[in-house]
This record gives sequence, C-alpha cells and structure tokens, in this order.
Amino acid sequence: MVVADNQVVGVGYHHRAGEAHAEALALATAGDRARGATLYVNLEPCLHEGRTPPCVEAIRAAGIARVVMPAPDPDARVCGHGAAWLRDRGIRVDIGATRRRHS
Repeated sequence: MVVADNQVVGVGYHHRAGEAHAEALALATAGDRARGATLYVNLEPCLHEGRTPPCVEAIRAAGIARVVMPAPDPDARVCGHGAAWLRDRGIRVDIGATRRRHS
C-alpha cells in the first residue's frame, strides 16, 4: 500500500508465482503520487532477480521516501539485504511494529 499525505494512493497484492509482486502493482497504481510517499509491505522487498525484477529497484525508481515492513524476509536471498539496499540509497526503512500511546 502506498500512502501519500495520509491518503492511500496505491494498492496491490501478489496474485500468483511468476506475476508482478505487490510492491510493483501498488507503485503502478500510485503512479507519480508515489514520489515522496510511504510504502507499507508485509514482506521485505526482494533484491534478487527471479521470475520478476527486484522490487527494490522499482521502489527506488518510483521515488518512495519510506518503506515500513513488519520483519525481514526469512528467505536467505533477501533477509535484511533488501532493507539495507534501500537504506544505502537514502530510503528510510522501518522494521517492526511500534506501539502508540493514546492519551
């Protein structure tokens, strides 16, 4: 899910193996509104070339400013590497849930 100015501007999900990943679909839906936005994912963006191109490249190209994910991907090809790749290119990456205190 791509969020800009507190509004959802792009959504996507991975339909099946070999097809575009959720990130690519959400970014395509968001279009130019992805620039400077936050991307929320439920799996660390992939860094390797498989049946689809690496999601980290699409995230950088779209101009995403921040990626929020619950945990590193357990796949050894990705585990922490996708997050590090994004950070090395100036994209903020937040891993894990934070708890807000309500007054």
